[in-house]
Amino acid sequence: MHFSTTSPAMGRPASRWFSLILLALVLLSQAAAAQEHKQPTLYPGRVHLTDGSVRAGQLQLVDCDQVDVTGTDGVAHSYSPDEVSSFVMGIDSFTVLRDFYITLTRDAEHYNKSFMRVCAAGAGVELYEFRGSMTRNQNGGSNVGAVVASSALRVASGGITPMMLGGRPEKIVMTTAWLLRRDGNPRWLTLPTGARNLREVIEPIVADDKELVVQWPIRPVDVPAVLSQYVAHKTSKGKL
Repeated sequence: MHFSTTSPAMGRPASRWFSLILLALVLLSQAAAAQEHKQPTLYPGRVHLTDGSVRAGQLQLVDCDQVDVTGTDGVAHSYSPDEVSSFVMGIDSFTVLRDFYITLTRDAEHYNKSFMRVCAAGAGVELYEFRGSMTRNQNGGSNVGAVVASSALRVASGGITPMMLGGRPEKIVMTTAWLLRRDGNPRWLTLPTGARNLREVIEPIVADDKELVVQWPIRPVDVPAVLSQYVAHKTSKGKL
C-alpha cells in the first residue's frame, strides 16, 4: 500500500500562487494592448523655444522631459527642456525647472531639468506641479506571485509601467506631485499628502491674509487654488 507524504492542503498555496500569476500575466497583456490603442490627449497651445521662435499646434506632455507639438501639417515634433523656455497647453502654463528633488514616501529622485505646470507664482511663493515618471525601488524580497499580481493591477488601472521582478527599479508614471518654495529658501519642498502635515506647511504662508478663508482640512490638489487666491490678494493690494 502506498501512502502519500504530501497532503492536498500543502499543495494548495502553490496552486493558488500559480493561478494568481497566470491571471496577472493575462491582465498585463490586456493592459498593454489597451495602452497601445489608447489615443493621446492633445491640447491647443504654443511652445516658446530658447532660440526665440514659437511653435503653435496641438500639444501633448509625454513626460516631464518631453512635449510633442503637432502642427497644422500633421507632423509632430518633440522638444526637451533644453530647447524650451516655456509653453502654454490648453489653459495651463508650463516652465522649466532645474536641479530639484521629488520626494515621495520613502523615495527621492533628483531631476536635472523638467517641465513644470505653474500653479502659483508671486508674493514670495512659488508652486509648481510635476507631471512625469519617477524611478522607485520598493520590491525588496517580495514574493514573486505578489509582485506580479500587484504589477498587473497597477498597469490595468492605467498610466503605470509594470514593475520589474527581483527588487530591481520600477518606473512609475506619477499623476501629480507639487513643489513649493518661498523667497529666501533655496530648497524645493514636495507637498506632503497627509492633511495635518499639509496644514502645517500651508497655514503659516497664508496666515497674514485675513480675506482668505481656507476650509481645513485640504488636499494637495486644493493647494494651487488656495495659493493662487493668496497671491492675487497680495498682488492687488500692492497695486493700490
